[in-house]
Parts: sequence; C-alpha cells; structure tokens
Amino acid sequence: MASHIKRHSEEQKKHTIFFSILGSILIILFLAIYGLPLFTKYILYLGNSKSPSNITPAQDGINYVAPPVLDDTFSATNSAIMTVKGIASKNQEVKLFVNGSIVDQQTTDNKGKFTFNNVSLTPGSNQIETKAYAGANKESSYSNVLNITYLNKGPTLNIVSPVDNQSFSGSSNQTLHIQGNTDPNCNVTINGSWAIVNSDGSFTYDFPLQNGDNHITFVSTDQAGNTTTVQRKVTFNP
Repeated sequence: MASHIKRHSEEQKKHTIFFSILGSILIILFLAIYGLPLFTKYILYLGNSKSPSNITPAQDGINYVAPPVLDDTFSATNSAIMTVKGIASKNQEVKLFVNGSIVDQQTTDNKGKFTFNNVSLTPGSNQIETKAYAGANKESSYSNVLNITYLNKGPTLNIVSPVDNQSFSGSSNQTLHIQGNTDPNCNVTINGSWAIVNSDGSFTYDFPLQNGDNHITFVSTDQAGNTTTVQRKVTFNP
C-alpha cells in the first residue's frame, strides 16, 4: 500500500514538472512572438509623444513665408535706372533690397506679381534681392539674387602698335601686326573685323596694308554696350 502511494506521488510530481516546463516554453514563445514587438511599439510611442518634432512641422507651416522669385534680366547696363520684376504670393508685401539696404516696398497684385520701377544703381556691382512679409515677425528668406553691373563710361582702349601716321615700306612690312589692350570682358573690332581678346584684355591682329594711306578704326565694346573708339592712319609704300 505504501509503495502504491509513493508511485502515485512520484507520477504527480512528474506531471507537475512537465506542465511547468511546457507552460514556461509557451510563455517564452508568446513573449517572443507578441510581447517584444508590443513592448517596442510602446517604447517608441512614449518617445514620439514627448518629442518636439510632433509640433514643429505645424508651427513651421504656420510661420513659413515663401521667398519671392525675381525675373532673370541682363547682367550689365549703362543706365543708372532699371526695372525689377518678380512674383510672390498674392496680396503680399514685398521689400526690395539693393546692396543690402531697403530701397522700396509694395504689395503684390491678385496674381502675386510685382514691379519696382526706377531702381537706382551705383557704378560697379549691384546686388538686388527681395523679401516677402506676412504680418508681424513673419518674413521669407531672400529671393534669388540679381547681380547687375552698372558701367557708366566707355572701356579703356590702348593701341600699342602702330602709332598714328606711322609709315611702312617693303614687301615684308605689308602685313601690319597690331597690338593693343582694353578692359577684360570687352569685344574689339578692327575696321569691322573681330580681334581675339585675351582674358586680361590684350589683343593682337594681323592687318593687310594697301598701298598709300590706310585708315584703321578700333572699337572696344563692354558688357553694357559702352564703346570707345580709336583711329590710326598708317602709310605703306612698296
């Protein structure tokens, strides 16, 4: 009788251990499949709910003002006055800056267009840009920049060779080798034909001489259309 009871007790212990191990395995599998992802999502949720990035986009959207866009135009002019056009949001205040200083302001029309007339330039480089405004403490970044060079006088033009009224003779001298210099970025014509101008403004040209007097006209033209003219007379005797 005692041995029977002992065997029954041992079997109960084995069943208890078996079900304990099985239960532990099931719990581990449940946590691995469902618990860890849920826990991770919960941690991420707490982190996101505390992050200021959740409210920043809304604030940025409210405060953001799109910058105006200026129409492309010339890069150099010989006029002290120019017109600046562009587009922004409709019925919005736009301020015009020249070389960092506010010089004018106006409100765009119902299509967002604006035009600043009679914008004064200073000799040399001028940086033109605009900003849009939409109430207190709400302004855009600067628009695209127009870099305008105002040139109010003709370029320099120096003819090194030949000198005026110079005479040449002999067949070896019937081709005149011209040398000169002007301002960089200028074009030079010699009796209407283009000379090759180097980056430093120097140029050369081989000019065929006719018998007798030869009148040579040099014209230098800068980016703004200003011109400087020099004339030379040379004589060729065979």
